[in-house]
Amino acid sequence: MAENKSLLGRLRDAVSPQKSEERNFDPAFQYPWTPTQSGVAMTKDSALAVSAVYACINKISSTIASLDLHLYRNENGVKTEVTDHPAYVLCDSEPNAYYTAFQFWQFIVSDALMHGHGYAIIERDQNGRPKRLLLTSPNSIKSMDVQGRRVYVYAETDEPLYNEDVLCIEAFRGISPIQEHIENIGLGYAAQQYGASFFGSGGNMSGVLMTDKQLSEDQYRRLSSTWQTKYHGMNSSHATAILEAGLKYERVGIPPDQSQFLGVRKYQTEEICRIYNVPTSMVQVGDQKYSNVEQQDLFFAKHTLHPWLVSIEQEMNRKLLLPAEKKKHQFKFDMMSLMRGDMASRSAYYHTLLGDGCLTINEVRGLEGRNSIEGGDQSLVQVNQLPLTSMQAYANSITNEDGNVQ
Repeated sequence: MAENKSLLGRLRDAVSPQKSEERNFDPAFQYPWTPTQSGVAMTKDSALAVSAVYACINKISSTIASLDLHLYRNENGVKTEVTDHPAYVLCDSEPNAYYTAFQFWQFIVSDALMHGHGYAIIERDQNGRPKRLLLTSPNSIKSMDVQGRRVYVYAETDEPLYNEDVLCIEAFRGISPIQEHIENIGLGYAAQQYGASFFGSGGNMSGVLMTDKQLSEDQYRRLSSTWQTKYHGMNSSHATAILEAGLKYERVGIPPDQSQFLGVRKYQTEEICRIYNVPTSMVQVGDQKYSNVEQQDLFFAKHTLHPWLVSIEQEMNRKLLLPAEKKKHQFKFDMMSLMRGDMASRSAYYHTLLGDGCLTINEVRGLEGRNSIEGGDQSLVQVNQLPLTSMQAYANSITNEDGNVQ
């Protein structure tokens, strides 16, 4: 696709360096708020204040961002790695002047996990090859179909962006997990705030001061001020209250143990892990045994990360490669580091593949981050298993005429 100067001019204005820096924001000023039945109002960004939401989004996005990315060219069944392609350099090293590749993938995947979509504008050179990937906030862009063609539009300026010029990473059906499960997350946030308020008051339940006498306005103000100053908060949790004028103190409200406070917090953490399909061990919930945690790690790699990686790979193949390149080139994330077990399991795995001729010594050394050695590129196969029809010939080849081993 040839460079369209007028379109790219509008893109440069819309995605200026100043706008890229605006990704650092205060969630308290993001609107609109969504009220919940638990009594708290949430936004997609303020939901990160819930530790389980933060942990799940950070775990998925950071793990994907840390994986090695490869671009392969397949010719006549022979697959070779390509490292000088402009699209590969952008995705693996430096997508733009503001972010590293790790930061880029962490941002765009976390946007998809929070908002349902993560967007990056593809800026191309005169030959149609991508030369920059510019992140843009999901709040500032919307998609629409025009005559059967997907078009992206800036919400404020209505600037058009063609589908092939926008890298889009989507959550399930493009729906924000936070917006769809705002009540679950709101309940977790309310329990978190309740615990903070309870311990912030010195572990004291709210209560009332009662007397059968009528207090004057000055007495009422002095009593309210004194009680709040001396007997409320962490520093006053062990203070002895002095009541006068026949005052009596009576607690009101439900104690945390009776409201199952800890149970609610744990259950909501498990609910949030269920929303993001993240094993609870990934966010340090519960007392997990090591063997069980290892299986959950494999579950995380296969059932949580793999669908995201396939979606990202297909989007890169579709929009970052030229039409003539799509037949032979393919982006692929390397999940080998996530699938590794302990040293004993890896040793048995490599031993089996070496013995069956599936891998060479140098390929195994490469997987372990070691340099190749001379003579290590030859495939080896064990020969201790033979067809029954070949047993006599094999026996004759290793014995002399007397039947003794040579």
